[in-house]
Amino acid sequence: MRNRTFFLFTASITYLVAAIGWLSVQAQTPANPMIQLLPERWQFKFLSEPDENLENTFYKPTFDDSAWGSIPVPANWEMLGYEEPHYFYPDTKPRGLYRVSFRMPAQWQDQYTHLRLEGVSFGYTLWINGHQLGSWHSAFQPAQFLIEPFIKKR
Repeated sequence: MRNRTFFLFTASITYLVAAIGWLSVQAQTPANPMIQLLPERWQFKFLSEPDENLENTFYKPTFDDSAWGSIPVPANWEMLGYEEPHYFYPDTKPRGLYRVSFRMPAQWQDQYTHLRLEGVSFGYTLWINGHQLGSWHSAFQPAQFLIEPFIKKR
C-alpha cells in the first residue's frame, strides 16, 4: 500500500479561483514529514467583473503572471484594500485569481498525494498544472483532492 501525503490550505477570501497549487497558513515546518506547507505569498489578480479571456487562460502552466501583484494567504482581499467590505451578495461578481508554484519532496514521488483546503470564504475552482480538480460554491467547507495524477515528475 502506498503512503498518502498532504498539502494544507486555509484562506479567508471572498471569492476564489485557484490555479496550480494550494497553500499553508503557518510559517513553521510541520512535525509530520508527510505534510508540506505551501508558500504564504501567492501571485494575485483582482477582477471587479468577470474576464472570460483571463479566466480561461490563467490556470495554464505556461501563463505569465509576472505582472500580477502578490498577496499573503490566508487573507481577505477586502481587508487588503482591493474592494470595499460588503455583508451581502453583491450585484457584481468580483473574483480573485491566485497562482502559486511549489516543489514536492522527491521521496513523495509515486505516493498518494492530496491537497487539502481547510476553508475558502466563498467559492473556488481549483486547478493544478492545467487540470481542473473541482469547485465549490459555498463557504468554509474543508475539501481534499487527489493531485498525484497531475503532478509533474522530475
